[in-house]
Amino acid sequence: MARFKKGKSGNPKGRPKGVVDRRSRYLALIEQHMPDVVNQVVSAAVGGDMTACKILLDKMLPNVRPQTSPLRLPLNCDTDVDRAGAITVGLINGAITPEQASMAISVIVNNSQIREQAELEERLVALEQRSVSSA
Repeated sequence: MARFKKGKSGNPKGRPKGVVDRRSRYLALIEQHMPDVVNQVVSAAVGGDMTACKILLDKMLPNVRPQTSPLRLPLNCDTDVDRAGAITVGLINGAITPEQASMAISVIVNNSQIREQAELEERLVALEQRSVSSA
């Protein structure tokens, strides 16, 4: 059985229908005056107000993110240890950034863990098959 009767409010003393909440009224007021506000900020920035300049730049221009190029590891890296060593040498020589080195090492560690998990699963399946066949 329903808690409330159909068509009856669960909170009869609540906000009546059609009443606009405070946030909606303020948003409409701000939108109405937005062109004037923007013009004031632009005028202040052009006049040398550095705070106004900062507001405009922060809102209009996205933060610049460093652009990185792909890492090129030597082809003779057969093991994860060799790969990590090549990354460390590249970092020390300044060929790659600390961020690139950290990301590359994380990829190597994650890949190693995935391979380790797959090998453990294969070994477990083999052990289970041996125990079933010997039983």
